[in-house]
Amino acid sequence: MKSIYSLVDLDTLEEIKHFYFPPWNRELPYNILISKKPKEEEARHHVQYIHSLCCTNTTSIYTDGSQTKEGQGVGYSFASYNYTDFFPPTLPTYSQKRNIGDKQVVYNRELEAIAEAISYASQNQEGENWEYNIFSDNQAAIQRLQTPSDKPGQNNQIKTTEAAKAITSRGGTVNIVWVPGHSDIIGNEEADRLAKKATLINSSSTNTSFAFLGIKINELKRSEIKLYLEQNKKSKSLVSYASRYLARILSKIQLPRGTYRELASSFFQLKLGHRYLRAYLHRLGIT
Repeated sequence: MKSIYSLVDLDTLEEIKHFYFPPWNRELPYNILISKKPKEEEARHHVQYIHSLCCTNTTSIYTDGSQTKEGQGVGYSFASYNYTDFFPPTLPTYSQKRNIGDKQVVYNRELEAIAEAISYASQNQEGENWEYNIFSDNQAAIQRLQTPSDKPGQNNQIKTTEAAKAITSRGGTVNIVWVPGHSDIIGNEEADRLAKKATLINSSSTNTSFAFLGIKINELKRSEIKLYLEQNKKSKSLVSYASRYLARILSKIQLPRGTYRELASSFFQLKLGHRYLRAYLHRLGIT
């Protein structure tokens, strides 16, 4: 644990409220909708759905996040559209963008964008029986909001839950819906444009996410493994093949294509000497 203290400022690490969501009360005040249709088909269906919303008490809010080479930090945005007119709007009635710093990852910006969009809807609810559609092209963020837990991202789940409860208590409805990205959907394209612009403005946050800390830990692990392999390469010991084969650091063991798992397991057990062998059993004091 001491080896990770210097990776990030732990005082800025995102807060987790343990046991905030009791097991007996995990009913969500919002609906989660993720289509299983192909991206192109869902994009066409989405456009048709938007046209059907004309002259209804509906607000659609598109969210997005971005990280660009030109910018610094992570940006997110949302763009809100009302459908009280006879034609679908082409310009948002309200939009917002923000830079949440360089100690966040893609997942965090998408999650925070959804939470902020629902908070905005709660603070500006049009009236009773109003429906709010929160559209996001990031399924991982939507799925995180599907299961209340004490895992990272909880702060945004709490914010989403509280804001949605306020809307439903006034007779409203909240839907969090997946929408395919980069499919010429006006609202999604506008949110994407604003999120990219957000990366060019100054950060308004110094918070650090667990996901960012995880990246730093993996970088440290890789550097330590690489150093170990380099040291073994210089050694004359016969325990390493580093002098003959280029070492690669992978997240899991790679098996040759077509190799049965049982055969591969036997091979690795023999190479490591951990198998039902007399020498191994002797080390354990069995024989």
